Amino acid sequence: MGGSVHGDITPNELQVIYPVSIDNQVERYIALFEENYPDIQVHSVKTNGTGELVSMVKNSESGYDVLIVPDYVSLENGLMPSYITWDIRYGNCAMVLSYTPDSAYAEMITSDNWYDILSQKNVTTAIVQPEIDARGWRSLVTMSLADDYYEKPVFSKIIPSESDITLLESESGTVLSAVSPHSYGNFLVLNTTTELIEYTKGGTVDYAWNYQGSAFQHGLSMVNLPTEIDLSSPDFQEEYWSVGVETGSGMKHSPPIVFAVSIPVNAQNRGNGIDFIRLMLSGAGKEVLQGLGQDPIQPAEGIGDIPPELRSLV
Repeated sequence: MGGSVHGDITPNELQVIYPVSIDNQVERYIALFEENYPDIQVHSVKTNGTGELVSMVKNSESGYDVLIVPDYVSLENGLMPSYITWDIRYGNCAMVLSYTPDSAYAEMITSDNWYDILSQKNVTTAIVQPEIDARGWRSLVTMSLADDYYEKPVFSKIIPSESDITLLESESGTVLSAVSPHSYGNFLVLNTTTELIEYTKGGTVDYAWNYQGSAFQHGLSMVNLPTEIDLSSPDFQEEYWSVGVETGSGMKHSPPIVFAVSIPVNAQNRGNGIDFIRLMLSGAGKEVLQGLGQDPIQPAEGIGDIPPELRSLV
């Protein structure tokens, strides 16, 4: 979805590579940087996901200057220590239930009873197609984790077996099959995130599984879930990872949804990259995340050999 910059890189340039899923966030960081450094031309390179970003960084001879991802685990496992020697975890996001004041039982739903509300026959629940958007299969992970957290059969109460989404317990953890899921009754599997938002706002869907930031940005109400199941905290990485989702493109496991930034070892404009990250970690940078309904990690967490210029900020 993005393109590389060709030709000679000058000291007045900066290449920022990131997955398109965090486009709104990174565009605001870039705007903040351009406001403070108007003489530096920023080139944004968008990828379809963290996996594609990792592959592009490995195959890049010229070197990108700043890497930003919503999945620190894939970044560290895929690029450290050969391509990056450090990264900074600066913010996170969570899975939530999004809804409107007109949704059924909107005045009653809480983080303690949401699974009972969603199991009512007159309540319509939706996820996005897992093959299309990671929030689709992450929704299933959250509902599966809820079984143990609440000690109730949450997953089976919400997701009908007729949807071709099944749960199997094994010695190594829980495996969910969602190879060809489809809508059934009041449980909807929608094709795009746009549909997920529009159907919720329009009243076709009462409750939609969504990212916290996306729900906030579209003005939707939210049920915030316990950290143990909302996929937001590194403290529960092992628990999150214990649930696998089999999709048409393979098995998916969810690391915590924690944003990370780094500079590769072959960056062409390291100094500009340092300045960019310094702004990300500043008060104005934290306001960017908060303005999108996401939470800065305060203080940001540094992993590996953090550059001296940034050590006081992590």
